[in-house]
Order: sequence, then C-alpha cells, then structure tokens
Amino acid sequence: MACQIVAGNAFNGYLTLGREKDSPRVSNNDNNGTLNRRDYYFIVPHPTGEALTPWTPYRYPTVPHFSCWRILHQQLPSLWEDIRESDPEEDRHIRCVLSDHADGVEDCHLVPKKEIQWFRLNSMNQYNKNKMASETIGQYNIARMRSDIHTIFDKGNFILVPMCTGGLDSPVQLVSPFLNRTQNLCRQYHNCPIDNEVARSPEFLFTRFAYALETEIINGEDGTESETEDDYGYPERGREWTKNLLGA
Repeated sequence: MACQIVAGNAFNGYLTLGREKDSPRVSNNDNNGTLNRRDYYFIVPHPTGEALTPWTPYRYPTVPHFSCWRILHQQLPSLWEDIRESDPEEDRHIRCVLSDHADGVEDCHLVPKKEIQWFRLNSMNQYNKNKMASETIGQYNIARMRSDIHTIFDKGNFILVPMCTGGLDSPVQLVSPFLNRTQNLCRQYHNCPIDNEVARSPEFLFTRFAYALETEIINGEDGTESETEDDYGYPERGREWTKNLLGA
C-alpha cells in the first residue's frame, strides 16, 4: 500500500523478489504478511498493457510532494473500509486514543491544519459529520492525544493504520506502528491496538498515512529531497523506512 500511494495511487502495482520479468510475486500469505527480506521491487504494469521487447520494468512516475497527491473518493482500499464505524458514538473519545489517559489531552488533526489548501482542493469536508464545520477542525478529522504523544505524531514518529494483527483471517484492527525510535513511547505503544471508533471517517486516517509517506520517503530526514539512485537509475529514497513500515 505504501508503494502504491507513492506511485500515485497505483493500486494495480505489486511487489516482487526481483526486477526480472518472471520474478516471483510477493503474496500476503508469505510469512503471514511480513516482509523479511532486505530488498523488494514494486512493479507497476505498463499503462498501455504493451509487452516491450526486451522486457523492461515500467518507469512509473512518483508523487513528488504531498500537495500533488490526490485522494480517490469512494475508492478506499478494503482494509480502510473495514474499520469504518457505521454508527459512531458522539464524543466517545475524551481520553488519549493511544494511552487512554485523561490528563494533558488535546485535539490532534489527522489532516494537518497547514494543509488547508490541499483539504479544500480535495473536497475533504464532505467526510466531516458537520459539512459546515470549519474545515480541518471538523470533528471527524480530530483524534484526542496526550500532548507528548501528539508532538511525536506530528513529527511522523508513528502512524495509525489498519492491520490484521492476529493473522490474515483475523478482524481488522487499527494499530500504531512506530516508524522511528523514541526514548520511551516507542517501547510502550508500538503497534498498540486503537479503538476503531477513531475511524469515523477513515478517509482522514488514509490521508494522514499518505502524508506521512510523502514526508518521510520523498524528503530526507532533514527535509531535503534525496537524489540517490540505484544501478538502474531508480531512486532509493526511503528503502529502510518502507521496510520498517511494511514489516511492522
């Protein structure tokens, strides 16, 4: 999913063990969905379906910045649809969604307030309960978090994503994989189960996932774009970050 988003919502793309035409595809059933190898290759079919001779991988475009990414309305991946709350309770979450603490809790915006222009261009207010709400501060774009947890969330140290935590046939559960180590919170809350009620409109959580990808993969840790390429001229940006996310 991470690769598909970075490739501009290429949801027909797939992972393989090599770059060659007949390289084995990676199945969700392999190692219970965990990626254990150092290198995988994300392949997107040629858009015209044409078979090139000799065969070469399609050099698909990638999204250069979050502001260029577009959410596909009414086309959320199945995992994200599975956590949608059909009848969410009003104001159920007054405690931190991660720690369950009540002290020092504040509003955390899933689609950041600074992305208001992106929010408007993508008509995201349709997913708020109150369509007349003041855009990014709408109730369904808010998760309650303890102030220290909110800080590291905004720094991109962890995300909220749906996973089948008990195996591929288990119910889908919202969890909190940490992407970067922290002094204390990573040990306490890595892959902590989160009440799915946070996903009152999972479109906001899916957007936050894409936002984290574009922030961490497209840009370096210092905020500058990486230009490193492999022997084939393909960018190597975010290899370790992607491995940590997909193998979580």
